[in-house]
Amino acid sequence: IEMAFYHAGRPLPLTPAALRRAHPNATPKICVLVHGLACNERTWLFPDPDAPAQETSYGALLQRDLGYTPFALRYNTGRHISDNGRELSDLLEALVEQWPQPVESISLVGHSMGGLVARSACHVGDAWTEQVRAVVSLGTPHRGAPLEKAVHVLDSVMRAVPEVAPIGRILANRSVGVKDLRFGSLVESDWQGRDVDEFLRNRCEEVPFLPHVRYYWVAATLTRSPEHPMGRLIGDGMVRLPSATAVQGEGLHLGELCHLELLNDDAVFEALREWLGLDH
Repeated sequence: IEMAFYHAGRPLPLTPAALRRAHPNATPKICVLVHGLACNERTWLFPDPDAPAQETSYGALLQRDLGYTPFALRYNTGRHISDNGRELSDLLEALVEQWPQPVESISLVGHSMGGLVARSACHVGDAWTEQVRAVVSLGTPHRGAPLEKAVHVLDSVMRAVPEVAPIGRILANRSVGVKDLRFGSLVESDWQGRDVDEFLRNRCEEVPFLPHVRYYWVAATLTRSPEHPMGRLIGDGMVRLPSATAVQGEGLHLGELCHLELLNDDAVFEALREWLGLDH
């Protein structure tokens, strides 16, 4: 899978002609949706409440209500987050250069791993980051994902026991992208020249937030109250609350919601409309 913005199910070439065809009503405000692990750009789609036979997305609704031009990214989630972040930065640089009018604002919305890729791109980005106004993470494991940590412990223990070592080696063969979720790795120095299977050692570098950007988070728990013991233990089923909220800035907690439901929820969209509407 090669990283690209997808339009109508196909990669969108970043040329002036292709961009004009795909977005004849281009605006100076761009919104980029970055999907999570093992998904693609279609994960953002859900039935349109005004026309149930059709599909819509947060991006399309933000275009309707706030005048954003939406872009949906597809990328290989098995690669290192830092590699995807650098490639996304290059794509956004090219998009800004080829856009038919000067870009006034860029907003990034990332679900799960996508929130980490967005932060990584902002960290390594150059001129295009000057136009970034907001970064929103939905259920993003900024401090790591408990499921990856649990599997890491399991494969480490099994590889040390001869009778089950082959199964442990199979488990350890999961992608580097998944392993980056253990502690929320964002930069190359977290893994270059190091053993990515090192037992529960967090070597992740603290990545600063861009000072001119507004950061937001949405976190969910399967329980109504975030203080419920089960809610504190498993969060939204994939990401715990302390990890999803480890972002400076404003946020929203939603109870009785699972990880994937963050992709299609009225309260999430209302928060997006409010936060991104500050540039309206």
